[in-house]
Amino acid sequence: MKRNIIVFHLLNNYTGSPMILRNVLQELVRKDYSVELYTSDSEGFLSGIEDVKRHGNFYFRSKLRVITFFSFFISQFFLFFVILFKKYDRNSVVYVNTILPFSGILLAKVRRFPVIVHVHEDKVSPRLLNSFLFFVVNRLADHIVLVSNYLRKNHQNTGSEVSVIYNSVSQEFASYPREIKSTCNSVFNVLMLASLRPYKGVNEFLSLAKSLSNLTFCLVLSESVKDVSDFVSKVVIPNNMKIFPTQKNVHVHYQHADLVVNLSDKNSWIETFGMTILEAMNYGLPVIVPTVGGITELVQDGENGFLIDSSDLKGLIGKIRLLASEPAIWKKMSIKSVENAGLFTNEKFKSGIAELVDKFFED
Repeated sequence: MKRNIIVFHLLNNYTGSPMILRNVLQELVRKDYSVELYTSDSEGFLSGIEDVKRHGNFYFRSKLRVITFFSFFISQFFLFFVILFKKYDRNSVVYVNTILPFSGILLAKVRRFPVIVHVHEDKVSPRLLNSFLFFVVNRLADHIVLVSNYLRKNHQNTGSEVSVIYNSVSQEFASYPREIKSTCNSVFNVLMLASLRPYKGVNEFLSLAKSLSNLTFCLVLSESVKDVSDFVSKVVIPNNMKIFPTQKNVHVHYQHADLVVNLSDKNSWIETFGMTILEAMNYGLPVIVPTVGGITELVQDGENGFLIDSSDLKGLIGKIRLLASEPAIWKKMSIKSVENAGLFTNEKFKSGIAELVDKFFED
């Protein structure tokens, strides 16, 4: 019996949600599912996946938010009508990644296909769009996958089956040869990977670099070379900081790091998981994360890192100085990071996804 999976994801880029979807798709292909993917034509983690038939979804982003907003809705409605009459085997399941591609959910209901929605976020903006998207997800999804227990506690579900499947590092990341350092660098290096959105803590990271001039700081942005150049031209970059645009291979940055931080502003953005933190843990690196959200499920305060509010600059400086000056404490946290990373393996993630999808074809 042919088993078809029709997959929807809005924007293909080098951020967390397409990385996780790549994991999903590779596992479905391995299990001999026929997979079709609808996503943007941009480059990202969803590019070049073997045995996945990829289609464009007509979506593009603009620096003008209003244009991006209209592009989103036009792409969704156009995609819905393009696929509505496309011939698909009745034995098909729709898989929607993030709450944004609502056309996939509507299509599934019209075509009477079961639909799984993989929810990575607890809110989007503006508020009206957030209400609309979560209404569609909660009312129409057959099964909702959440990435953390934080989301489960805060998700206002209206009847769909729900499960928590923790993210994992990608198959490629897990298989990449890496060496866990036995000690930190002679010049302590602090790494952050983030976007340029104001709530991601880039300004706070700059402040830390200026306050800790005897350490080095590395900022990897999920932005184009042009966008990074524009940003650099508008701010004062301290001499002890290096800034990079989107990196296809982040391993070199983890290899040179001694500490990885996430400085998201909890009042504007709640991290529902934290992929860069999990990647850091796989390298045996201590981490610093916000005090709320799903990201706290990866970190035991004082064991493999610290939970600190990004607005607490004094507290952040104190903990970074502690790790940089006390190799024994750094080493203890490094060992604990590796142990905690073992709770979020690629094998656990893939088996959870496979078991879920298989059930829809058993029924």
